[in-house]
Amino acid sequence: MTERSEGDKTLYEHKILSTGQAIAYGLPNAGLQAILGILVSFTLLFYINIMGQPPILVGGIFSAGLVFYAIMCIIGGAIADKVGKKKVMLISGPLAELFGIPLLFIIVLYLQFASVVITWYFTDIKKIIHEESKLEKIAKEEEIRLRPEQIEL
Repeated sequence: MTERSEGDKTLYEHKILSTGQAIAYGLPNAGLQAILGILVSFTLLFYINIMGQPPILVGGIFSAGLVFYAIMCIIGGAIADKVGKKKVMLISGPLAELFGIPLLFIIVLYLQFASVVITWYFTDIKKIIHEESKLEKIAKEEEIRLRPEQIEL
């Protein structure tokens, strides 16, 4: 960015990055985003398939995190409007890269895991899931008893 003065006004000319430069600036963050994306995907699969949580509950928990993120973006924008975007970016950019973003995702993953574990142990979901599996097992046994001619030896 170059500075040019015209009378009382200071004008800034912005240099547009080439595609290669933009990619080079974005590459360091790509690995972190890929790792976090994989963690979130496996976390979803863990909650739904292994913990047996309903997909609507797990989706609601993840959506709540995104709503919190959206609200914080609005608050951050208001602070940037009052203080100035350069000051906010100079302070929050490095701090977010070092502490905020990875730490935030780790905290959110732990909170989501804790909420699923709390839901699993302190509600009747565990009991309901075990009863459903028992009923399915009984239904399969009755089906076999009702149709013995279909069983191949």
